[in-house]
Amino acid sequence: MASEDALALFDRSMQVGRAAVMPVRMDLKTLGDRPVPVPSVLRQLVRRPVRKAAAGHGGGGSGTEWREHIAMADPEERAQLLLDLVRTHLATVLGRTDPHDIDAEGGLLEMGLDSLTAVELRNHLGTATGLRLPTTVVFDHPTPIALVKYLASRLGDSVARPERTSAHGVLAEIEKLHAMLGNVSLADEEHSMAAGRLTDVLTQFKKRGTGDVADAESIESATDEELFELLDGDL
Repeated sequence: MASEDALALFDRSMQVGRAAVMPVRMDLKTLGDRPVPVPSVLRQLVRRPVRKAAAGHGGGGSGTEWREHIAMADPEERAQLLLDLVRTHLATVLGRTDPHDIDAEGGLLEMGLDSLTAVELRNHLGTATGLRLPTTVVFDHPTPIALVKYLASRLGDSVARPERTSAHGVLAEIEKLHAMLGNVSLADEEHSMAAGRLTDVLTQFKKRGTGDVADAESIESATDEELFELLDGDL
């Protein structure tokens, strides 16, 4: 380091009010661009831009698509999906390249999380899940597995089971089925199998409804042509 630069840094060191300072020339951009974690001693200097999390975890602002996906999973898979979510966003804010290297029971603060990255993690998780998370969520649940349990409890019924389907959604699916049936070409045996299955579905649907179910037997005995006419009439 040139004497002139060293003296200038010495003058500045007298004004920063720190007990110990060290004159070092560093390329902070290069340090931030490296595909390895930033050393903890440099994290206050090297601030990496917040990156998008892995596909399927960042999603839209409401987190609706992610919740619909996780609602279809069984309890074991659901817990793994939540753990993957936490690990992915934790790796993002810590600058790590492999989320799976993160210990599920390791301390978040020991991993290098500080007050700023804790807020980033909370924001990422809130966006992905659609939940309004408290600012202290990371400190209140200081391990990945603790965060998983907390998120599972907050998601509650919206994760445990899908929302009740509306009549509009049912009708939309029937219209899709009707359009598909109008274009399909099946052999006689396959056609009979499909028509029989449609009859079964209609019969069960009628029995679940609150209307008149007295015509269930007539539906079962209907011909293929009468069945398709019934679908056309309902639509």
